[in-house]
Amino acid sequence: MKNSASIARLEELGLCKKVENTDGTVCFIKDQQLDASCACSTLQHSCLLDVDSEPGQIRKTGIICTIGPASREINTLVGMLEAGMNMARLNFSHGTHKACGATEIQLVAGANVKITSDPKWRTKCSPSVIYVDYANISTTVAPNKHIYIDDGLVSLTVLSKGWIICAYLIDGDSLLCVVDNGGTLGSQKGVNLPKTNVDLPAVSEKDKEDLLLGVEMNVDMVFASFIRSAAHVRAIRDILGAEGQEIKIISKIENYEGIVKYWGIGMA
Repeated sequence: MKNSASIARLEELGLCKKVENTDGTVCFIKDQQLDASCACSTLQHSCLLDVDSEPGQIRKTGIICTIGPASREINTLVGMLEAGMNMARLNFSHGTHKACGATEIQLVAGANVKITSDPKWRTKCSPSVIYVDYANISTTVAPNKHIYIDDGLVSLTVLSKGWIICAYLIDGDSLLCVVDNGGTLGSQKGVNLPKTNVDLPAVSEKDKEDLLLGVEMNVDMVFASFIRSAAHVRAIRDILGAEGQEIKIISKIENYEGIVKYWGIGMA
């Protein structure tokens, strides 16, 4: 350390120690994990690490905090900033499709279950019938494809479209599935359809309202969920318009189609 002003500042902050060598010379050593630096083995080094030690360098990783009901008060936000929050995230939506609209149900591996978009089941989910709000799910998802619910906590395999009784198709607007991985399923859980190209629009009417609100609030960036192609990014950019041209779009790739088309998404 050649800069005396820097050394004095580090000493003031307690981040370095002045050490006299046996030959009378003086050196300054950074105090972070000083004990661990003198260890004779990897095990001893790990044992001597101090979790309360001040960092030796300024961190380069940003902390993104999602703001919700528990953190919306001004004093709480100020405290989060003082604790190191670099970016505040406002979550306007969650997921694409939603499963169930009632109380928790228990799904057992090996059991059959019907997936339907019929609104009459919206609040009547049971271990034998699950409602989802994707109207075209029965025409989009083919037999032998998988359906993941609640981040994969529950996994289903599609057996057929509707129920086949005596060679007649019954309830063709639903899917007959078998539960691969059971568990407790609550309301409003996300549904993922791996290796299935869904026909949902890139931006819903609510998404448009949220994006325009973001422009009005002068946000720095938009985190766009379930981006599946470059066209989806361009659709968002068109909605942001000239007034929001400086807003960055962070594409969240969350399904198979998005992975396959990631290069185009990155270039959009």
